[in-house]
Amino acid sequence: MKSRIIYDLNDFYQDRHGWVYFLISEDMRYMKIGKTNAELQARVRAANSRGNKQFRLLLAYNNANLERKFLHFFESYRARYNWHEPSSRQSSLTFAELWKVATDHIRRKHGCYKKRYVLWAIHQHAQITREELCKIPPKKIAPKLRVMIEAELSIIS
Repeated sequence: MKSRIIYDLNDFYQDRHGWVYFLISEDMRYMKIGKTNAELQARVRAANSRGNKQFRLLLAYNNANLERKFLHFFESYRARYNWHEPSSRQSSLTFAELWKVATDHIRRKHGCYKKRYVLWAIHQHAQITREELCKIPPKKIAPKLRVMIEAELSIIS
């Protein structure tokens, strides 16, 4: 298998190994990691139709098996939690943000912090989403994102 990175949707071709792709939002705050064996353009259209975030292709690599490795690589940035409390609904939270929301909820409700109360609040009000979305710090990480991914690809492939 000849490894290939593409940066433009016009360079896409069907590959029997599939593709792992990285989409970046127009505001450079969100990144979507996914894999496909089908048309990449359809994945971009689907990502753009799901919400108010508009995505474009950052890069794609012709080995879909690497998706899990990159999801693990960007684990601390993954925004896969939704908070569903009647008085406060939030979506696309990282675990650190979810913990802060749950802690604030417990402090308002009980007037104190206890780890087991926070865990209970997460159990009661949080939902894990299936969307593989990462919140990217736009000034710190976003400008270096392509270089980071390319460097990781050179190590693991």
